[in-house]
Amino acid sequence: PGFHGSLCQDSLCPQGCYNGGQCLTANQCNCTAGWTGTDCTIPVCEPPCQRGGRCVGPQTCLCPSATHGPSCQNYTCTRGCYNGGVCVGPDLCECPVNATGPTCSQPLCDPPCENGAACGPGNTCLCGPHTTGTRCQTRNCDYRFVQEPYTRGFRKLVKKRVETKCGVKTCFRTLAEYHTVYKTFYRTVYKCAGD
Repeated sequence: PGFHGSLCQDSLCPQGCYNGGQCLTANQCNCTAGWTGTDCTIPVCEPPCQRGGRCVGPQTCLCPSATHGPSCQNYTCTRGCYNGGVCVGPDLCECPVNATGPTCSQPLCDPPCENGAACGPGNTCLCGPHTTGTRCQTRNCDYRFVQEPYTRGFRKLVKKRVETKCGVKTCFRTLAEYHTVYKTFYRTVYKCAGD
């Protein structure tokens, strides 16, 4: 099969059949599994390669750098996605409701922590000193009066005596000028003992 002529010297498929394909009729190869095309040189990938991947052999995709998987169907997040985050694009994580940040590595508390507390794993708040409660909402401290300095600036009217010539005599005039003056005051504030 695949030849004709009185001595079977002429090929029916002069282009040839590759990768195990057989020539059955004129210019028509019967390709083995995983190959297609008139000469069986085009590899078949089923499902097809995705996200810009190229089929380079039967069921073998060559994936771009930002993807992976048998069909290049998965994006690659080089730093990973944490706390249940899913890689949805090249180095792009989609975070669950309890996490945030580029890699979903920062826990997110709902409702949020109070009084400057940090959010920990499992929707728990890590309370600082002098705070308690599930959201660190209760301040437990011994409040003390503290005198805290602050500076205020204001304009002050200053009278200035100026000497001028009045013919042969010397005259004096009073001019008004404004100067900015700063003064320190103290106010009483309440602070947690130990802060």
